[in-house]
Amino acid sequence: MYKLMHLVRRDLLVQKRQRTLVLPALLSITSAIVLPKAPTFAVGTIIMASYFIVVYVNAYDFKYNAELGYRSLPISRASLVVARYLGVVVFALASLAISITASTIFQAVGLFEVDYGWTLPLVGLAFCTLSLYYAVFFPVYFKLGYMKSRWANYILLIVLYGGLGSVRSVGSTDVRLTAPVLSDMFSAPYSAVAVVLCLGAFLLSMALSISLERSREL
Repeated sequence: MYKLMHLVRRDLLVQKRQRTLVLPALLSITSAIVLPKAPTFAVGTIIMASYFIVVYVNAYDFKYNAELGYRSLPISRASLVVARYLGVVVFALASLAISITASTIFQAVGLFEVDYGWTLPLVGLAFCTLSLYYAVFFPVYFKLGYMKSRWANYILLIVLYGGLGSVRSVGSTDVRLTAPVLSDMFSAPYSAVAVVLCLGAFLLSMALSISLERSREL
């Protein structure tokens, strides 16, 4: 576990050195502002914050051929893959923590008309969206590599925001899909079942990515 966390910490240090954590932080704060009236967009913004970190790490590793350096370390290929998946969860949790903190502050001081914050159902929806997104993205990345998998990023982002946008249009046009409405729609037991299923997809994707990474030739 220590080796895995060290790899995740390394990804964060890369971001810190290059000063690229500002945009994900701003996106996290933005999600708190838009959450009350556009919760699906807020969820997409959380995913986008983690996306920028993941893609930058992939680009950094490609540019400096970091994978060859990894191979010289006493770390299995499975650990490298698991660290990428674990990193996504850590990045998303950090983004959510920033968003929740910002939402609490905005509600307390009355800024940006923020009158509703993150609830467990909405956090569950964010987790499900994150899990399904990266359950598709990572196997493509480990199969094709950074350069050839970039098209998958664009297609997945289009599908992601298209799907979240379609959720907003579900139901009567007279009812706006605000955060309270969506939170009620995604309440227990539906949220619990969805989280379990999405977690299963995430873990199956991890197993597939490990298999693909082991089969790759340097």
